[in-house]
Amino acid sequence: MRARVLAAVVAALAAHSSIAAEPAKPPVRLGLDTPVVDLILDARTAKVIERRMPDFVDRMRRDAEFVDMIASSSLNDLSKDPHVRGLTPEVLARLRTELEAAQAEGAPAP
Repeated sequence: MRARVLAAVVAALAAHSSIAAEPAKPPVRLGLDTPVVDLILDARTAKVIERRMPDFVDRMRRDAEFVDMIASSSLNDLSKDPHVRGLTPEVLARLRTELEAAQAEGAPAP
């Protein structure tokens, strides 16, 4: 009996040490090339989008056709769309900085 318990403990330790030996995956960084739907689904970056792009998040929540059109587009993609106004290089630079800062604050992703 004692040998079986010891073998189980050794097996558990071996399994644990092999898991611990695997390198940790770096956290996914969300930015200007991330689909806007992912930016809105992440609580850290959604605050930046809501603050800098008033009504954008609200429209995504209430307008399914709008979501279908742009959900997979990134902010960089939208800035190239002739129908989108206001996503100038300066605004994109500000958004990049704020998105990075929001994620660096240590808040876990939802």
